[in-house]
Amino acid sequence: DRTMVLMCKRLLPEAGCDIFLQGASSFKLPKGHTSVTIYCSRHNPGAAELAEELNAAFSSNIGVSGRGSRGRQGGTLSKRLSPGIRKALSSRGISSSRERTSGRFLHVVDELGSSGAGLKCDHMLVYLNAVTWMHDQEALAVEIREAQRLGVHLQLCHEFPSVLDPGSARKALNFKQIIDTTPPALTSGARNIYKQIAISLKGGELREVGLAALASKLVIRVPRAPVNDLVPSEATSLSIEHTV
Repeated sequence: DRTMVLMCKRLLPEAGCDIFLQGASSFKLPKGHTSVTIYCSRHNPGAAELAEELNAAFSSNIGVSGRGSRGRQGGTLSKRLSPGIRKALSSRGISSSRERTSGRFLHVVDELGSSGAGLKCDHMLVYLNAVTWMHDQEALAVEIREAQRLGVHLQLCHEFPSVLDPGSARKALNFKQIIDTTPPALTSGARNIYKQIAISLKGGELREVGLAALASKLVIRVPRAPVNDLVPSEATSLSIEHTV
């Protein structure tokens, strides 16, 4: 659908107006939205930058009585992206012209646990590209397993190769290659992180579509569901042993 919109813009360069396609991917914060709390691991390069990119793209007025905001009720929260985040976004060809926001779509925490900020975590954002499992593989795998133990929902997304920016700073990689470099313990059984669909992200004018799809997933607060390593047959066997 985004491709059709771009084609129309090329064919109608003098239209001087926005072109909308019914059913096209889009995202708008629901009325009364309060910041969604997500965890971005420091062992997952690019995850925190992506969260700030989402905040820049989908900023909106949010009453500060919600989570992740401060001040008196009815006010707004305004915050600039840090120089480091702006530089990271720029290196990936992403504009940060909307860096000043009057509210936060996402509230990013750096703690994943059963208390404190981690207790309120709605999702763990898992950002996948060519360096994800080459940077600090075991440390990231440990944090993902901890999120699964706590029942925190994992939201996966990956940088998809695009002819618009081949060899770009996004470090895009074919999804099968990403799976092949993933620790085996996270690709099978109850801890298989790929049982859900990872949202694909592209660059340039096609990026908006992926960001909208990702935002529509993150805005949903998923109830915690701790992962049990045991398969049903093993769990039944243990139950019988304990009752004997």
